[in-house]
Amino acid sequence: MSPLVLIASIMLIINHQQTVTGYELACGLQFISITPQQRCTLRNATQYDLDSFGVAGIPDGALLEILNPEFNRFDEGAFLVVQKARNLTFSKGLVKSVEFQSSTLVSLKVLNSWLVRFEVVEEDNFSLKTLSIRSDKYRIISPTIRYLKSLEELTFQKCSLEFIDFEPFTDMEKLRLLDLSWNRIHSVRIDPTMPLAALKLLDISYNKLTAMQNFPGAFPALKVVTLKRNSWYCDWVGEARGNIWNGGITVMGAESFCGERDGMTNNGGLCCKERPKHVDVVHGVIHEILSAIHAPAQNNTQRLVYVLDSEDSTNPSVLIYNSV
Repeated sequence: MSPLVLIASIMLIINHQQTVTGYELACGLQFISITPQQRCTLRNATQYDLDSFGVAGIPDGALLEILNPEFNRFDEGAFLVVQKARNLTFSKGLVKSVEFQSSTLVSLKVLNSWLVRFEVVEEDNFSLKTLSIRSDKYRIISPTIRYLKSLEELTFQKCSLEFIDFEPFTDMEKLRLLDLSWNRIHSVRIDPTMPLAALKLLDISYNKLTAMQNFPGAFPALKVVTLKRNSWYCDWVGEARGNIWNGGITVMGAESFCGERDGMTNNGGLCCKERPKHVDVVHGVIHEILSAIHAPAQNNTQRLVYVLDSEDSTNPSVLIYNSV
């Protein structure tokens, strides 16, 4: 018997399926490495099914995909139901809110499931290594994400993020990959005194950024960055290019043609535009305001952050808010 026939025979013997009214669980061996792994698919589960669905149906260390679920909320109790799984993926369907707590999961992905809210129970988690969220309903990253202490890969792709504060990521001492591509990000906050020391790959392409302060200085280990398809100012591109070169960083995805976007020119592989003069004036005013506000705030009870939204070059808006 050939090896392929033997493997097919084993998969036919091992594969099993459990069908209950309303949902279906199917498991089988998956030969993706030297050691075969159990892959299970749970289809069409609802919030009410979780109470009747026992942990006995999931093999230890399984790669579990929950396909087309209907969960308004997936919380600590729900994670107990799937605690035997090593990897958990929600695909399609509806998962509006996730409150994460698990000491067994290594990978969690929530993909195209209408996710609006993702929180982490406020206690340090050292098991999860990979988190991936893809939902155009997801707009704000909760600061509770800082409790994922051992996270190595973090992806928020094709969401609706507009502002990113990198500060919660600095608690992730092993974070080496951060993917923020295909969002609506126009502003970021990067504190140079709190670097992402382990970050090696950063993808912030397909957003609305015009500049990033403290880049790449706040990422001392950065090796690869993707910056294309933003609204960069040409003066920022010129400064960033020198810093990228000096840091030995590889820029992926060079742009060769910018003509389809009004006012954009190619500057060494990145499309960019000239910075409107009024933006420089506004920045100066903002710094004066912040200095005046900060002067009497000696007790450090709050940290003030400003966001300059210059997408509309004729009418920039300034938002000053308390980030604590």
